[in-house]
This record gives sequence, structure tokens and C-alpha cells, in this order.
Amino acid sequence: MLLGYCKNKRMLGIFLIFFIISLLNCNKSISVYFLHDKKDITYQKLSKEQERKLRTCDNKLSYIPDKRYLEHTPIKIVRINFHFMYNEAGEGNYPKSYIPTFLTHFMWVSNHILKEGNVKMNLPLGNKTPVLPVRYQYEIYPHSDILGEGGVYYHYDDDLYYMISHGENRNNFDRKVIKKYAVDEDKAINIFIMGHHLDSLVSPTYKVGTNGVALGTSFKVVGWYYDHITPIKNSDPPIYLQEWYAHKMLHHEVGHMFGLQHTWNFNDGCDDTPKNPNCYNQSEQPPCDSLYSNNLMDYNIFQAAWTPCQIGTIHYSFRRKNKQIRRILKPTWCTFDRSKTIYIRDTVVWLGAKDLEGHIIIEDGGELSLFCEISLPQKAKISIKPKGRLILNGAILYNDCGDQWKGIEIHQKGNEKGEVVFINNPIIKDVENKIETTLKEPQLKGQEVQ
Repeated sequence: MLLGYCKNKRMLGIFLIFFIISLLNCNKSISVYFLHDKKDITYQKLSKEQERKLRTCDNKLSYIPDKRYLEHTPIKIVRINFHFMYNEAGEGNYPKSYIPTFLTHFMWVSNHILKEGNVKMNLPLGNKTPVLPVRYQYEIYPHSDILGEGGVYYHYDDDLYYMISHGENRNNFDRKVIKKYAVDEDKAINIFIMGHHLDSLVSPTYKVGTNGVALGTSFKVVGWYYDHITPIKNSDPPIYLQEWYAHKMLHHEVGHMFGLQHTWNFNDGCDDTPKNPNCYNQSEQPPCDSLYSNNLMDYNIFQAAWTPCQIGTIHYSFRRKNKQIRRILKPTWCTFDRSKTIYIRDTVVWLGAKDLEGHIIIEDGGELSLFCEISLPQKAKISIKPKGRLILNGAILYNDCGDQWKGIEIHQKGNEKGEVVFINNPIIKDVENKIETTLKEPQLKGQEVQ
């Protein structure tokens, strides 16, 4: 009996221990609520000099993707459409029956290069320039009012089917074909695939070549079809460039639309794109034996490398409000996608503006500092775990699509709760769970951030 008594007593002790632990855990259960008033905000203050140094929103270097967190730079979708130009007899361009094949190949290779094809810069020699993904893609944009076209249009016009890039009859910068046939100029890049004038092709003085020109958000190109049917000179067996090569000119001309300049002859605003002799190809003779460029914005046979500064310039152009380029993007940031949720697990700083497509979740031990405009879609929220921290340094949190996002969600466990820090008068608007304060910083003394 004594043994049984001891066993029962031991079991009772174990039960009491588990009961006490359960009570303690109950006392530390997590409560979740949305930020509503300033009692949940920590205010800090910057010196004037610190404020000056943190003006980063208009610096294109702030938009370079971080290789550690590529998902923090959502992939942008650039909308495009195609116009195939023929003379009135239906000549001078790809056979209409071949167009679906052309587009399948062209779109695949163009997007594949953007996704995985960026290569190391050849210049300067011995450079250590990082190789980053470009983080945008193309998508054909159909006009909703033109049935059966699907973003691909065919035009038969004896006066406008051709493009001439040299000589007294040059019309490469002429906009007549754009004014007459462009569709959705404010929503998509219009690509006009043109031919050489058929009379010019039989002239011994006419220089046959492939040329392109960007005009606003339209792009005229000549020579793709000629390259498709004409083998490279002296190639045996014959080699045809076809549409697998055409993507280079697309990326180059679209690069101009996105703010990129030629790099070989003057300062293009990027320190990682050095001036160079503008060698079209590598040769045995200097300087082109080694100082040949492979950058996208130089005139060379490779055109395969984007530098970090160039990529930052592109994404900066995507964020410029009330500009043409932003309007030709598919507004993916207006549709909530849970799979695009961003998790912050360490210290992260976003110096540029962003268009997000999912939640932001700041985990325990994570800290996120925001300085610029951050657009969040309807249904999205910023969730801060008990040991997480959100710093809003002059940032603007809003919805860019005329909707409301949910707000800032704070998780609390015992005495620990997610921290929200306001510096330099941040703004939170278009929010479903509204905050009672205007978010103006109170007058602080002796609390400058070090």
C-alpha cells in the first residue's frame, strides 16, 4: 500500500507541474490586433544631417535587386503588342502562317534571357561586377475592343510598310506608322516589325541591315525578316539568325525606354559601365582583341550583360508615377497573391519604393526599415511578431489601385509585442484598419537616432 501511495503521489506531482506550466503558457498566449493609436508607436528623431543622407527614394542605386532577397524586388510584367507591316500585295514580311511560330520562339527566348541569361561583364578587364537577374518579363497585351487579334496586328500599306535607316529617304524616326496604327500606347509597348523597301533590296548601293529605334513607348525595327530568309555571309552550311537572335534588339531599344543610354562614348550615369572602343566583335587586332564590350547598351554582337546600376535604373523607371513607363506595366501589385508574401527574419533595409503583391511578415528577431513609398494590395497586411520591429522612416504605406489594404498587425506575447517606430513623419493611408493619429511626430528632446 505504501508503494502505491508513493506512486500516486508522484503522479499527482507530475500533474501539478504540467498544470502550472500550462497556466504560465496561457498567461503568455499571443494576442493579435491592428495598430490603431499612437500608444503602440515609438517615436524617434533624426538630425538634419541624417535626414539629408537618407534621401534615397530618387537614387536609382536604391532599386538594385538584393541577391540575398530577390523576392523583395517583385518581377514586373511589361505589356507589349506586335504590328507586322506588309505592302498592299502582302509582301515584305514574315508569312502570316509563320507568325505564331515566330512569336512562340521570340517570346520564349526574350523572357528566358531576362530570367536566367544575364552574364558577367567583359569590361573593365578583371572586373568583379555582380551578375544579377533583371527581374522583368514581357507579356503580349490584347486590346479588348479588337476581337480576334490577341495583341498581334497586321497592316497592309504601301506607304508605311518599310523602314529606311540611312540616306536621304530615311524614315526611321518618322512617327507616321505609329500615329496611324498604334494600339493602347498608354498601356503597352507597340512593336512595329517592318521590312526593307522591296525596290531598295535590288539597288546595289542600298545597305541591308537590321536597325531599330525607340520612339516614346513604340519601337520600330527593320531587318528581322530579311535575317530570317538570308544566311549569314560566307556561312557554310548556311546559318540563319531568325527570331532567336532578334531579342537583343528588343532588349536594347526597350532599355532606352527604361532610361538606359549607350555606354561607349560618354558617361551614362552608371559607374559599372565603362567607356570603350565600341568594338562590334572580338578580333585579333587591338583594341578589339580584349577591350570588346558585351553590354546590352553597346553596339556589339553579344549584347548579353546588364550591370547592377542598369538594372537599378530600369526598376527606378518602373516606380516613377505619372510616367509613360509605369502605365505600360501590368499592375500585378493590385491583386493579392498570398504566395508572394515576404518574410523578414533578420535586419533588412529598403531604400527604394516597392510595389508588393502579398503580406509582409516580420518574424521574431526580424527588423524592416522603410524609407519610401510601399504599395500593398487589397487584403495585404504587415504583421509584426512579438520580437519583430518595423521602422518607418519617412515612408508612405498605401494602396496604388484605389482600394484599401488591411493595415499593420501587432502580435503580443506577455510583455513583448511587435514594435513600430516612426521617424521623419511617415504616412499610412488607404488602410482598412485606420489609425487614430495623424502620425505626426511629437516634439522630442534629446532622442535623436545615433
